[in-house]
Amino acid sequence: MRIPAAPGRGECRVRGSRFLALAAPVSSLEQALDVRDGERRTYHDATHHVFAARLASGESRSDDDGEPAGTAGRPILSLLEAAELVNAVLVVTRYFGGTKLGPGGLARAYGDAGRAALAAVTARSVAVARILHILYSHPDTGFVTRALAAANGRVESTRYGDRVHIEVAVAETMCEDLCASLVNVTAGRIEVSDSGKTGLVTVNP
Repeated sequence: MRIPAAPGRGECRVRGSRFLALAAPVSSLEQALDVRDGERRTYHDATHHVFAARLASGESRSDDDGEPAGTAGRPILSLLEAAELVNAVLVVTRYFGGTKLGPGGLARAYGDAGRAALAAVTARSVAVARILHILYSHPDTGFVTRALAAANGRVESTRYGDRVHIEVAVAETMCEDLCASLVNVTAGRIEVSDSGKTGLVTVNP
């Protein structure tokens, strides 16, 4: 999976119609709709504001905004799927040029505009992570830090007391190896438990 690092824009013109596309990172479908509504306000005189959004949770949504069913929202959602982009929204605004493009022409035009916006986006690769609770003694800090770095773990929070308590996000595929490594380097002095929560972590491409 990949997540957009920043917004990107693209444009294409087909037989008089102008298609303006925006690809942007989002964290929820509500935020995706806010991005779409922002484009509506910016281009308030445009004919259509088609959008598609896809989240890491598996949720997705698309809307043809008055274009013939299946000719606009679905094609740009397919672009997000093909690019393996999640937590992303793609909005394509159309200014009608006076010539009907037909279902196939519409799908191609929306797709071309969407691809132009995605081409301008820098994305980072991510993986589903589990959130682990880790409890260890202060002298073991160096061992724990090196083990987390080797597993690309990300510390979410830290609490200090008689012992150190951290919450760490670790890619699901690395959890078993990390737990084994932590037990090994601390000679069993560490406590690791699964919080039951999930998140996302950046992984090497």
